[in-house]
Amino acid sequence: MKRRPPGRARRAIAAVALAYVAGSLPVVYLLGRLAGVDLRRYGSGNVGSSNLTVAAGPAAGLAGWISDATKGGLAVLSARRLTGDEALAGLALLGALSGQCWPALLGWRGGRGVATLVGGMLVLTPRAAPWALGAMAAIGGLRPLAKGRGPIGTALHAGAVPVGVLTGTAVWPLVCLRQAGSRRAAPTAAAALLLLIARRLTANGRPQGGADGVVLLTRMVVDRDCW
Repeated sequence: MKRRPPGRARRAIAAVALAYVAGSLPVVYLLGRLAGVDLRRYGSGNVGSSNLTVAAGPAAGLAGWISDATKGGLAVLSARRLTGDEALAGLALLGALSGQCWPALLGWRGGRGVATLVGGMLVLTPRAAPWALGAMAAIGGLRPLAKGRGPIGTALHAGAVPVGVLTGTAVWPLVCLRQAGSRRAAPTAAAALLLLIARRLTANGRPQGGADGVVLLTRMVVDRDCW
């Protein structure tokens, strides 16, 4: 039986822990505070670049998005450079993503992790990432086409971006499996999908009322409690 190199487990723990700390740095929250807004109590309550854009304008929102994407990219680059292990680089991305979604400094209430995921995806699998990002953009771009076409069109218009993000994240591990150079990243990509879903399901606490299953389904698909 082939034994793992000694110390690999410690390096894995260190890579995830350091990436979590970096991912949990509340840059978007601080940008909101500079604009005089506590994002946790404003708009959607999400500590993410979308809510920051609404609260402080597109320039602040773009700065927040770039900062979050940088967390994911740097986590992968740092782990890759320090360990030379692609599996640990993938674990580092998951650590940064967890820190972005559940930061201890903000009482475990962070953003949705999309920008961090995109940044890490581009660095970890530069050949597979365009396929996933293309799926996100294609479905997110359906919003103008769906507007005003009855209940289904209204639902698509409101939730096209969350649906696109979910679809693109699901496409990522499938593309990784098909590409020889990206195949080792498939477990990371699948775990990232699960983290994205977990963040959506837990974003607004326990569903109120008796339709828990319906609420959880709509949270997973359109990232809100109702269509």
